[in-house]
Amino acid sequence: MRPIRNNRGAVPMWVKILLAVLVVGFLGIVAIGYLAISVVKDSVATDPAKVAAMSKDVAVISDPLPGSFKWKMAIDLKVMGKMLSAEASDGQTVMLWGIPTAGKDAQSMMNESAKYDPDNTKMVSVDEKGTDTVAGQPMSWELGTIEQKKGKQSKIFIGAVVIKPKSKTVIVIGVQPTGAYNLPETKQFLTGIQSF
Repeated sequence: MRPIRNNRGAVPMWVKILLAVLVVGFLGIVAIGYLAISVVKDSVATDPAKVAAMSKDVAVISDPLPGSFKWKMAIDLKVMGKMLSAEASDGQTVMLWGIPTAGKDAQSMMNESAKYDPDNTKMVSVDEKGTDTVAGQPMSWELGTIEQKKGKQSKIFIGAVVIKPKSKTVIVIGVQPTGAYNLPETKQFLTGIQSF
């Protein structure tokens, strides 16, 4: 039996172009993925020591944290500021989001942050409103109920501290996954903030 030979000559040009496009495309995807992972890896911290270090850009907070709170996560959102998350033993989560602002008051910042709706979450009731002083700065706050897109309801605390000399606002968001909201626990966490 004779070996089969390709008498047609070289590989057609369109096949070469297609292979080149596929190889370049694959390498491009790998490069973009590597860059994205590198940026995200440097922007997110879950180690409590790293979270504590990142927290200083938002607020100076006592170490250890007040009550049963422990650092959970910090995210550097670049031009949108930094977000910190701490969780208490009962599951309450308090987040601090330090964002650059100019010329806005606490109530308008709180209203704007309540409109931010990544998961179709909406405020269904406001049960209590107040003002407190946190690290020498006035903070407006509201306590209410939010509903997520699947109908799950949670109690939420939302407050805002505007630090005008630094053109910065710190949004405080507290979420209680089940049961009544433990407002004294949130206020205990806020007493740990020494300065902004």
